[in-house]
Amino acid sequence: MEILSWILAAIGIVGVYISGKKNRWGWALGTLYQLLWIVYAFFTAQYSFIIVCIVLRSNLYKEFL
Repeated sequence: MEILSWILAAIGIVGVYISGKKNRWGWALGTLYQLLWIVYAFFTAQYSFIIVCIVLRSNLYKEFL
């Protein structure tokens, strides 16, 4: 499972980089990234990740609008 967390981290870094370039695909990748972290958190019983993902995504969504 550790490799999966590294893959998710890499996806997140790419999403932040693309978002920083003012590309909307970065936001889409960021949303996918958050959903993948929620699935990962559920299956590894790390439920605090779910709360963090929801809070971060809601704040980023407000900034995007």
